[in-house]
Amino acid sequence: MAAMLVLGIESSCDETGLALYDTGRGLLAHAVHSQIDLHDAYGGVVPELASRDHIRRVVPLLRKVLAEAGTGLEAVDAIAYTAGPGLAGALLVGAGFAESLALALKVPALPVHHLEGHLLSPLLSADPPRFPFVALLVSGGHTQLMRVSGVGQYELLGETLDDAAGEAFDKTAKLLGLGYPGGPQLARLAEEGRPGRFSLPRPMLHSGDLSFSFSGLKTAVLTLVRKQKMADAEKADLCAEFQAAIVEVLAAKALAALKATGLRQLVVAGGVGANRALRAALDAGTRAAGARVFYPEMELCTDNGAMIAFAGAQRLTFAAPPKQAGSFGVRPRWALQEVCMDLPVNAFKRALREGRPQIGLWSVLANASVAELLGASGYDWLLIDMEHAPNELPGVQAQLQALRGSATTPIVRPPWNDMVWVKRVLDLGAQTLLVPYVQTAEEAAQAVAFMRYPPAGRRGVAGGTRATQWGRVRDYYKRVGEELCLLVQVESRQGLENLDAIAATPGVDGVFIGPADLSADMGHLGDPQHRDVQAAIGDAVRRIRAVGKAAGILARGEEGARRWLSAGCLFVAVGVDASLLAQAADGLAGKFRT
Repeated sequence: MAAMLVLGIESSCDETGLALYDTGRGLLAHAVHSQIDLHDAYGGVVPELASRDHIRRVVPLLRKVLAEAGTGLEAVDAIAYTAGPGLAGALLVGAGFAESLALALKVPALPVHHLEGHLLSPLLSADPPRFPFVALLVSGGHTQLMRVSGVGQYELLGETLDDAAGEAFDKTAKLLGLGYPGGPQLARLAEEGRPGRFSLPRPMLHSGDLSFSFSGLKTAVLTLVRKQKMADAEKADLCAEFQAAIVEVLAAKALAALKATGLRQLVVAGGVGANRALRAALDAGTRAAGARVFYPEMELCTDNGAMIAFAGAQRLTFAAPPKQAGSFGVRPRWALQEVCMDLPVNAFKRALREGRPQIGLWSVLANASVAELLGASGYDWLLIDMEHAPNELPGVQAQLQALRGSATTPIVRPPWNDMVWVKRVLDLGAQTLLVPYVQTAEEAAQAVAFMRYPPAGRRGVAGGTRATQWGRVRDYYKRVGEELCLLVQVESRQGLENLDAIAATPGVDGVFIGPADLSADMGHLGDPQHRDVQAAIGDAVRRIRAVGKAAGILARGEEGARRWLSAGCLFVAVGVDASLLAQAADGLAGKFRT
């Protein structure tokens, strides 16, 4: 996919933020205007004033980021904006401006969930995390722990039952007369105090789950304040104890989430993520647990347009196609889980269409942990083999789950070109299939029919399947065809004779040549490197490419893989997991044999 320039607009509360993000070059420019001075006299955000100020600021900020990026509006390919949650009037300002501008420029408009922006903002850092990871979202309105498997793939692990951590900071600061905004003021005063002078509870610290509660902590502070008039030093100590209580609970729950999920990466996002005491506690805790913690840059912790532009760019790349500009709405209340269930984009199919070579690995060990390990190794695709490996459907599902969110596309090879097997693998959520032993154009057309719903095909319609996220994927039956990819395997002399017609079959995306079975059928069992076999494969690759389809092969060794890539193969398996393990194990053992 060619690089795209995305304009991001954030206006959910009391910051107006605009940014330009280029999918090829990264963040080009961003600017934020804070309304702190505007709302200071009122001790909190006044929604009507916030909306009016967004109207005043959005055009000057747009001019500023365009000038900083050295570009014009005509270069913008899409506009992302915060559609919720937030203040209704403030959201409408940003949404109305974004949709009108997108309509005028004739580019797509992308409504973005505010929390998704925060959640993905650490990926803008120079040292970003990799999917999957645990995310701690801590802001003025939200405290949540999420398992993040990929863009749009978020699982709620726990959340606050009442006040959010940032909300508790702000309310406690107000009780102590610290002014607006309260959270940063309290954190600064806490640095002058010492925890322990006062005794405050650690709510739900030992609850055994990943939920939070902070309203009782605020009430405990109120009780202390009512009992005695406090000097500045006592206020500092109380702030230090209050902050220590919140930090201890947040850190403990975040580390518990890592342990519960088995993940080793923690991402912290949201305004409270800038708190230095929290960062120190999480740095120490993750280090002791053998894990890593990631934060967005300090300037990206609070609300900003950069996170919205980036989230929009990620959705352009990995999620559902954006809507065209026009009618729109905002959602002041919007659960993050509601944006989770969507149809994943088939990155492998997209790469084949764009002519980008895809390097893969063959997996026969039939183990979800192995799949997860290989999914983090950087391969473009992993073949889950049901024909020659001990894979049954539950094991295939476990491997698909293990690869979810990784950059590696799972390709499943069913045991045969059979309607029932194809249907069941598709219902598990596999999007790319390699159908073995296709010898005629009629058999190729059969495989295509097995992949498609009636009336175009013969795939059975089921409701609650993993492929549809149990009915949660929007318009699954209408949209899934675009993301399914069919590869057929030719591995016999008859298949080679019919190769042109097989490759030309509508609905076939690529043809894989199977060297092992082909060499056996040609009378060279166990010798796929025989010159006659290699010549036949070379001729087959040329014929597949001539039809305009992608050619693939399992190569022997690095030299062979590079040769087939040079010959025009677009998907090449460069090894087999069992062979890699055996070679490494034999090599290590050999170093210690006498």
